[in-house]
Amino acid sequence: MAFKPAVNRNAIWLVRRNVAGTLPIGRGVRLTGAVGADDIAMVAAPLGADGAISGVIYETSPDDVNAGQMLQAGISNVQIRIGSASVSFGDRLNIQDNTGVWQTAPAGAQNVYYYALQNAAAGALCWAAPVGSRPL
Repeated sequence: MAFKPAVNRNAIWLVRRNVAGTLPIGRGVRLTGAVGADDIAMVAAPLGADGAISGVIYETSPDDVNAGQMLQAGISNVQIRIGSASVSFGDRLNIQDNTGVWQTAPAGAQNVYYYALQNAAAGALCWAAPVGSRPL
């Protein structure tokens, strides 16, 4: 029997390709910082042969229409304090105010820095994955 390490299911994201075509299982990809109207993160091929990746396509191949799965890699998750309203797994987060707490980013937000990796109540700590800021 082959060795099979445990998989952290909280590190698996639903993703969709940012351009036409399919990304095969096992392919390294990078998060673009953009999300679709259905809040599914967009991924692209790395920039260059040795480009940094955010994850590897896992079990289900995504394309520009259908979501697939990405196993997170090369990203350091953090715990951040949630502001005055709770957040849900997968929410895009930005800074709420100058107190340093975080909130669900409003539609069209220009500065999105994290995706929530769990449901978290107002005032609680939340595990989140950093994502480069981009207009959504």
